[in-house]
Amino acid sequence: MNRTWFHGVDHLLLWLLCAVVLCTLNFAFYEMGSSDQGYFPENSAVPKRFDDERRNDSRRIFIVFVEGLKTGHLIRHIHKSKVLARVVIHEGAWGEMSWEPPPPGFVGFEPFFTGNPEGFGPSVLSVADRVTFIGRPHIARGLKLPTNFTKLVFPAAGLTSDDDKSFDQVLIEQSVELSATRELWDLSLQKEVAILHLTAVGHANRREGLNSIRGTMALYDVFDQLDRLFNYIRQDYPYSGATFIVTSVGMQVPIIAWGHGIDKAKYPDSRNYQNPGYTVPTIPRKLNVLNMAPLLACLLDSPPPPNSIGELPESYLGLPKRSVALCQTELAMGVKICTTIRPRRS
Repeated sequence: MNRTWFHGVDHLLLWLLCAVVLCTLNFAFYEMGSSDQGYFPENSAVPKRFDDERRNDSRRIFIVFVEGLKTGHLIRHIHKSKVLARVVIHEGAWGEMSWEPPPPGFVGFEPFFTGNPEGFGPSVLSVADRVTFIGRPHIARGLKLPTNFTKLVFPAAGLTSDDDKSFDQVLIEQSVELSATRELWDLSLQKEVAILHLTAVGHANRREGLNSIRGTMALYDVFDQLDRLFNYIRQDYPYSGATFIVTSVGMQVPIIAWGHGIDKAKYPDSRNYQNPGYTVPTIPRKLNVLNMAPLLACLLDSPPPPNSIGELPESYLGLPKRSVALCQTELAMGVKICTTIRPRRS
C-alpha cells in the first residue's frame, strides 16, 4: 500500500518536472523570436541549411527581367523566335505571373525576392554566395541585393557610345563577354544568381532618353539575342547546371523557366508553333509573384526568406520528391521557427 502511494508520488513529480522544463523552453523560444515581431533586419541573411542537409552540387540561377514583356506580346511572337518556340513548347515551364489580389500602385522588385507584398525582410538573394547584376546601377537598388556579395556590371563608356547598338544589345554582348572570359560564374562558389535587366518593348523605335544610346530592340529580337547568350553560357559552362528564368515585374506578365530543377512542358510533339498564325491556346500555369521567393529558395536549396507568404509552385519544379517535400516542410514551418531551433552559423 505504502509502496504504491510513493510510486504514484514519484510519477507525479516527474510529470511536474517535465512540464516546468517544457514551459521554460517555450518561453525562451518565444523571447528569441517575438522581439522583432516576425521582421528581420534588412541586412540579415536567410538562414542556410546544415551541411548534412545540403547537396554537393552547386546551384546557379540566371534571371532576365525584360521591361514591356506582356503575355500577349509573347504569344504573338512565338513563331518569330527560336528560343520562344523551343522553350515554351518543349523544354521548360511557362505561364503567367500575376497578383492575387492585385496591389494598389506600382509593383516593384522587392515582393519578387522577399515573397512579401510590402517587401519587408531580407531578400532570397541574400542566401547566395554571389549575385551578379548586369544593367543600370540605379535598378539594382530596388532588388534588395546583399551588398557584401554583389557584383555590379555596367558596360564601359566605349560600348554605350556606339550609336549602331541599342543598350539592350550592349548589355547582352557584355553578358556574352562575361561568359566567354569565365567571369559570369565562379565555379568555386556553391550558390550564385546572375540578373540581366533589359528594357525591350513591343516595338523598336522608343528612345531611352540617353543621347548616346538608340532605341530598344523589338521584343522578338531580344529573345533571339537571349537565345545566343544562353547557348554561349551552355557552351562555356557545360557542367554548371544553371536554371534560366525570363520574366518581368508587374501584372499579367509571362514567366518562362527551364534548366536545372524546372519541370518540362507537357505539350504534344507538334510543329504547329512554326506557323505564323499559331498561338498558344491556353496558359497552363498561373504564378503569384509572391511565389517566386519560395521557388528561387528551393532551386537554391535553401529555406524561404523570413516573412515570405508565398506558396511553393510545385508545378514548376522538376526536382526529386524528397527535395520538394523538404522545401514544403520548411515553408510550412516558417523560417522563424527554423531560426529558433537551428543555431545561426557565420
